[in-house]
Amino acid sequence: MIVQAIGGLGVFLLGMALLTENLSAISSRSLRRAIARFAETPAGGIATGTITTAIIQSSTATSVTAVGLVNAGIMTFDQALGVILGANAGTTVTGWLVAMLGFKLDIAGYMLPLIAFGVLLRMLGRSHLRLIGMACAGFGLIFLGIDILREGMTGLSDVLTPDTFPPDTLTSRVALVGLGVLLTLITQSSSAGVAMALAALAAERISFVQAACLVIGFDIGTTITAVIASIGGSVAAKRTVASHVIFNLCTAVGAFLLLPLYAMGLEGWIGVEVSAYPELSLVGFHTLFNVLGVAAVIPLVPAFARLVVRLVPDRQLDPVRYLSRALQHKTDEALDMALRALQETAQALFVSLQQRIGEPRSRNEVLAELETFKRWHMQIEDYLGDIGLKDSLPTRVMRHVSALHASNHIERLVERGLEEKLCGRMFDHEDVRECARLASESLELALTWINKRSDGALTDRLAAISASLTEQRRALRPQLLTRTARAELDVEDADCLLETLHWLDRVAYHVWRFVHHMQRQQVNGHSR
Repeated sequence: MIVQAIGGLGVFLLGMALLTENLSAISSRSLRRAIARFAETPAGGIATGTITTAIIQSSTATSVTAVGLVNAGIMTFDQALGVILGANAGTTVTGWLVAMLGFKLDIAGYMLPLIAFGVLLRMLGRSHLRLIGMACAGFGLIFLGIDILREGMTGLSDVLTPDTFPPDTLTSRVALVGLGVLLTLITQSSSAGVAMALAALAAERISFVQAACLVIGFDIGTTITAVIASIGGSVAAKRTVASHVIFNLCTAVGAFLLLPLYAMGLEGWIGVEVSAYPELSLVGFHTLFNVLGVAAVIPLVPAFARLVVRLVPDRQLDPVRYLSRALQHKTDEALDMALRALQETAQALFVSLQQRIGEPRSRNEVLAELETFKRWHMQIEDYLGDIGLKDSLPTRVMRHVSALHASNHIERLVERGLEEKLCGRMFDHEDVRECARLASESLELALTWINKRSDGALTDRLAAISASLTEQRRALRPQLLTRTARAELDVEDADCLLETLHWLDRVAYHVWRFVHHMQRQQVNGHSR
């Protein structure tokens, strides 16, 4: 019977894996786009997380997808927060399916033809039909596994009973919550844990309170996979996972306190005894504490987000930390500090621009970064403007002038980024690909200079890239306009292509001039 119960759990997990993986594969691109599109507001994010989890039957998959989207810059932390909250509500759908179909109806026999049909599609179908077939087989295996698991639990009457567990005390309830966490770590599925608890409850192997404590533990354990997915990720991704963990822990504490009131409320207010409908009572409890948790957090989402930001700060220090007002009257030291801050700002800006050329990024993510760079630059510019150059040596004046030139080119790059139409999808267009490669090369060379202080040959290469890009842009412009006039190219696409070419040209130019003036101030600095 133990082997049968374990085997039933294995069949259930296999079914969940097949259903989730194949449904996700069918809608991978559209799913990611939908999540990013509809999660603009907290309410939209919650609805998206709930519906997505209900469809693919895995809150873990939804959470990991959200973390991946944040890591890729497609979704912000604030948007992902709503999706995470919604995933908790959506995960309760699995419990209702198991309780209402797996135990109330004898449908396991009807699942065998569905499994056979799914395998047939897998063998004979193509593309999406193969995925649909395996999803159907997975759905059938879920209920077949529940049936095997239920029979195994029923046969454990001599091995496992409610009395097998410690007496119902606060300590034993906490221990059962811990056991639920452990089981979720092993199975990597809170849905499997809920199914296992329902099977044991239906077979009267555990009591309702024991099953409820296990379910609370399952909700905590389900955060582990998302934690693993965030390792090495961005700060925003880590904040997303932190919000997931904090919310589930708070919800678990609330559920633990709610448990006695829930049982009394069913019997006293609704007039339904838990013992009469144990499985439905359990999934009702699971749904209640998750939905109440989401409802309680909705009005507090901005404050909750600020709390997570404070708990998971961005360890990258602002470059403006070098700008000491106490040393501003010492011209050379003040210029050194301003140039170091300017250099670190440029480094972060160039990396951001490289990423923008290399892969699609969300508008919100790009604008947030550029606003940060703008804030840094404004403080550096104010600092440079306040440095006193009265009676200074000519070399100091030249250093200051070079620093102002370099600062101006950083300002132009930031401003263009804030004002330009985002045409990231055009960077890989056949007419733009070579220009995008050259612009990316110029950024890479500038980063090499910042890190290694290369010689003047690098500046010559940057000048050549800038000249080449200008020439290519001018040559492509009449070609694109001619193709547009002949209706070979859409007007909107042509406009976007021209904007993108102009943007790439200006990026390469300002990067070259920034490095040029930074090298000039270095030369003047060595002669002082």
